[in-house]
Amino acid sequence: MEKLIIVFVDEYAVSRGLSAAWAKKIKAMCFTFVAWLRSTGTIPQLANLTPGVCRGYLVYLRGKYHNWTIRHHYIALKLFVDYLIDKGLLQTNPLKGIRAPTAAKKVPNIISDKEYADIIDSVQTMSAPHPFSRVRNRTFFRLWKVTGLRVGEMLNLKMDDFRLNDKNKSIQIWNGKRSRYDYLPLAGGVLPDIEEYLSARGLNHSPHFFLSATKGKKWGYGGVRRLFGRLKELGLLTPNITPHNFRATFCCNLLNKGVNVFEVQALMRHTSLQSTLFYVKNNPARLQEYVDKLL
Repeated sequence: MEKLIIVFVDEYAVSRGLSAAWAKKIKAMCFTFVAWLRSTGTIPQLANLTPGVCRGYLVYLRGKYHNWTIRHHYIALKLFVDYLIDKGLLQTNPLKGIRAPTAAKKVPNIISDKEYADIIDSVQTMSAPHPFSRVRNRTFFRLWKVTGLRVGEMLNLKMDDFRLNDKNKSIQIWNGKRSRYDYLPLAGGVLPDIEEYLSARGLNHSPHFFLSATKGKKWGYGGVRRLFGRLKELGLLTPNITPHNFRATFCCNLLNKGVNVFEVQALMRHTSLQSTLFYVKNNPARLQEYVDKLL
């Protein structure tokens, strides 16, 4: 089973454009399942991948981890099972009818317009070994503000994803859940930033849009983490801010401007409307404003 897991993770990482760090995490979680099988005296082979075994594994996880971690392990196992079914190695789904525990979502921390402006001003003047880094970082945050992409989607953007010559400027994002491309409109105000960045980027043959200044290759999670660390040292980001808070800010900004919730769902590319409604329900100041308008 270990060899199958290694092949699965390698193929999945390539198809989804995952970083080496994420691939390593998924592999480690799948190996946790194998280790648990051995600890129970069960041989880790596909014939023993049954609903009863999977339920027993979730019971084991519940006694060791909190709900979010259990969900991550469940998803890793589900991805592996889906891979086995897709390859014809499993005829039935042992996880059918078995659900991971729900985990309460936290109220999102929102970055204000002033905080955003301070961040953009800072990355333009921040000391860097190469001036290219400042242009890239500014374009990164400006584009992030008007697209609300996941950080992985931002880093996986390719030159061919930008439709700058079309009448309606847009970028294409691969939707793995639906196996299709989604097309997001680009705000006109960010086009000068993109043009400036492309000029600084020059004729680099890498297909990726955001590049590392020193290596001339794809900019990775490590670079974003280091940039976040510097912004937190400068007091421009609070310690509890994560990259996902920028996506949450995009969603809340749309809702606060009165954009229809279904249109927000389309721009966020949420599969379920409930994911979008979470940001409506957890915005008490905005709900209070609507109520005040009744009188």
